[in-house]
Amino acid sequence: MIVRIPNLHMGYFTFNDPTLLLAGDRPAADALSKLIQSGEPFCIEGDVGEQPISLTFSRSAKPSRQSEQGGRFTFTLDEELATEFFEKLRHIHLSDCPCHDYLDPEINETPVTIVVSLEEYSFEWLKRASTT
Repeated sequence: MIVRIPNLHMGYFTFNDPTLLLAGDRPAADALSKLIQSGEPFCIEGDVGEQPISLTFSRSAKPSRQSEQGGRFTFTLDEELATEFFEKLRHIHLSDCPCHDYLDPEINETPVTIVVSLEEYSFEWLKRASTT
């Protein structure tokens, strides 16, 4: 199921390392954490960045992993990592200031780092960064 979370923007950027950046406000971080906690599979499509991408989250009893094929990133989360991601996102949501955290699976088959950012980047900045 493709979901659209208001004020959550996602894109692929080549900063110091290839980065999949999810940037948004408090309600967006809260909505993302609740989706992960639900255990239901979902997909987010990028709306900024250097190339078209999508990110799918799903649950599995097997060890967590991140993979990519043709701009389609897949995060398969075991229960432990899903709980860890939920806690990280809740911490971001409750922060008093702009912040970010990394969503790192045990097995990452890509060179890409996934970063969730709260109120550090405006949509306008993300669009400009997409074209440079």
